[in-house]
Amino acid sequence: MDQKEIRKLLDKYYDGATSETEELFLLDYLSGHYVPDEFAFDKEWFLKRTTEIPMPSENFNKKLLSVTYSGNEKRVKKRSMAWSYGIAAGFMLLIAGYLGKDYLRVKPSYMKDTYNDPELAMAEVRRVLGEVSGNITKGTEPLSDMRTLGIAPAAIGTFTRAAHTARESLGKINDAVVTSLPDKHNNATEKQ
Repeated sequence: MDQKEIRKLLDKYYDGATSETEELFLLDYLSGHYVPDEFAFDKEWFLKRTTEIPMPSENFNKKLLSVTYSGNEKRVKKRSMAWSYGIAAGFMLLIAGYLGKDYLRVKPSYMKDTYNDPELAMAEVRRVLGEVSGNITKGTEPLSDMRTLGIAPAAIGTFTRAAHTARESLGKINDAVVTSLPDKHNNATEKQ
C-alpha cells in the first residue's frame, strides 16, 4: 500500500469510519520498523493508545446519579414553576373577569340614551340638522357693491392726513410747554 492510501486510511480512522480490520492493518503498519517521517505523529498515537476499556471506579454510579439527578431535578422545578405560573395566571383572569363584568355592561354617562321615545328623538335630530344646515350658509352671501371697496383707500388717506395734523399740533404744544418752564439747569448753576 502506498503512502497516499495510508493517509486516506488514517483520515478515515480519525473520522471514525474505519472497520476493525482496517484499524488492525494501521496498527501493524505503524508499529513496523520503517515508518516515513510524515506518519511519525500517527505512529506515536497508535503505539501509546490502549485497546483495553477501563473498569469504572466504585464511585462511578454515585457521580453519574448526582450529575443526572441534578439535571432532572432542575427540569422538574422548571416544570412545576411553569404550572404554578399558569395556574396563577388563570386565577388572575378569573378575578379580572368577575370584577370587570360590571364595567363591560354599564355604559358611561355620555353614552346613555337621552330619549326613550323614538319619535321624539327623531324630531330632535331633525331640529338639530335643520339648525346646522341654516348655519352652513352664513357668511357665503355675495359681496356687496365693489364700489364700496374703492372708498377704503380714500378713507385711509383722510385718516393719515388727520394723524399727521394731530402730530404737528402736539409737537407745537410740546415746544410751548418746554419753553414756558423754568430752566432747572440754569437755576442750579446760578445758586452756586
